[in-house]
Amino acid sequence: MTQQPNTCHITLWAKCLATRITLLCALCLAVCHAVPALAATSDKARQLVRQAANAAVHKDYRQSSALLFKARSEAEAVADYDQLFWVYTNLGINQAELLNYADALQHFTKAYQIATKHLDERRVLSIRNNIAGLYMMNHEQNKALAEYTKIYADIKGSSDSVFTGGCALNIATLLTDKHQYAQARPYMEQAELLLGRYAENRAALVTLRTDYLLGTGNTEGAYRLVADAQTKYPALQHNADILYLRARTALMRALADEAVAQGRLALAQSGIDLSMKRAIFELLSQAYSMQQCYEQALACKDSVVAVSDALSNLTGQKLYEARQIQFDIWQKQQEIDNYKKRHALEMALLVVVLIASGALVWALVVKTKNARQQRKLAHMELEHEQVQREALQQKLANEQAEQEQSRRTIEQRSRELMSKAMQAANRNDSLRELLHTLETDSGLDLDKRPELKRTLAALRHQLDSTVEWKDFTTYFEQTNGQFLQRLKHLHPTLTANELRYLSLVYINLSSKEIALLLNITPEYCKKKKQQVARKMGLTDPRTLYAYLTGSEVMG
Repeated sequence: MTQQPNTCHITLWAKCLATRITLLCALCLAVCHAVPALAATSDKARQLVRQAANAAVHKDYRQSSALLFKARSEAEAVADYDQLFWVYTNLGINQAELLNYADALQHFTKAYQIATKHLDERRVLSIRNNIAGLYMMNHEQNKALAEYTKIYADIKGSSDSVFTGGCALNIATLLTDKHQYAQARPYMEQAELLLGRYAENRAALVTLRTDYLLGTGNTEGAYRLVADAQTKYPALQHNADILYLRARTALMRALADEAVAQGRLALAQSGIDLSMKRAIFELLSQAYSMQQCYEQALACKDSVVAVSDALSNLTGQKLYEARQIQFDIWQKQQEIDNYKKRHALEMALLVVVLIASGALVWALVVKTKNARQQRKLAHMELEHEQVQREALQQKLANEQAEQEQSRRTIEQRSRELMSKAMQAANRNDSLRELLHTLETDSGLDLDKRPELKRTLAALRHQLDSTVEWKDFTTYFEQTNGQFLQRLKHLHPTLTANELRYLSLVYINLSSKEIALLLNITPEYCKKKKQQVARKMGLTDPRTLYAYLTGSEVMG
């Protein structure tokens, strides 16, 4: 009876193979894009990075890391961020190849920080691509898918078709591994469109399309796709990955003979690693079992065990080599730190000697200079004080002159007002006496002389009116500025008659003179003075004149 192939086991190894191809694409993209950047950096650091990359190609990761460490020192000395970026990128790739994913991520993170701060967006995307590939190697598929999706969204539609296509290829592979075939299809078609013309990407594209067809149940289509690819592209006839893929699809169609033939051809190819060998021996064991060649099937099983042991040993060796590299780096760092300490101590001693010598010379210079400056400052201070004293004296003289001029002006204005007020008072007094004489003269019969009576009445009315007072007020305001406004502001309850009275007090008229001008008795005038003083808040009426001519009212 013919045994059916173990499809689940074959699919598992297919996923491992697809992951490996995708990661290699990611790392190759990073290295390819490193080449043009090297042209604009320092020669020594660039040469060391190239030597390190060449050593890594030959699996000498210890030598590669040592060269990168030297390149880092050279780049840091001249702040060459471009070369520092590639130093940390290649250190991360070395650690990833040695399965030390934690240190690899640390180096990639450092490269990412340098790119974001000092380089262009293209470098940022490049290192993000490597970080996503590292997630895939560490079987963190969800993180890898999330990061690749973000990168693809950032570069979609750009002119860099290789980078965009590689990113789409990685996303499609991850989605296929998660059996999300509908979501994977547009990314797969985009990758085929952008990368199909490049021979180095054909194997990865054929593998992705084959996994997609197998996942959607189209085993016949997957088999034909691989066969047609080998026919269309002769180079794929000697590609171990494609030969293994041909053997897988043949085995799934129960073509055991073809599966054995393709599997043995895959084993015969040079350069295949232990993981691929183990997958091929697993497939051959199943194919021989299907042919009922149990002895060969058992031998292949033994080979699987042997290869697995060798792979475990190799993993251990890689981890050991990674620790050796870490130790070497630590030693180099210690040497550099010790050198820096000695150099710093020597420089510190030299600086102390120079500072001490300079301090002595400087002290002498400063002392001499300070003595000259002190003398100069003392002389300048004396001159300044003299100038200030003269300016102050001049200011005081000017203020005294202004005060004297103001006093004279006030006195002149007061004399003018007093003169006008006295003239008005004398005239009014004379007119009142004349009116009194005429009105009391028995020889004049005013009743029989109505015109004379009306004239005398009009004259008396004129004496009692405020027309002359208005003229006096107008002249008073012209000669005394803001006095009345200031008085109204301080005492808003004062009446017009009270303001009139205060104006006459202000020009220093006596109570008798004020009584004549206001047509009141001297006794009422004194009483009015007491009332106005009390209304203005003065306790002693005798201080009224001093208050009106004081600073509070005069401002």
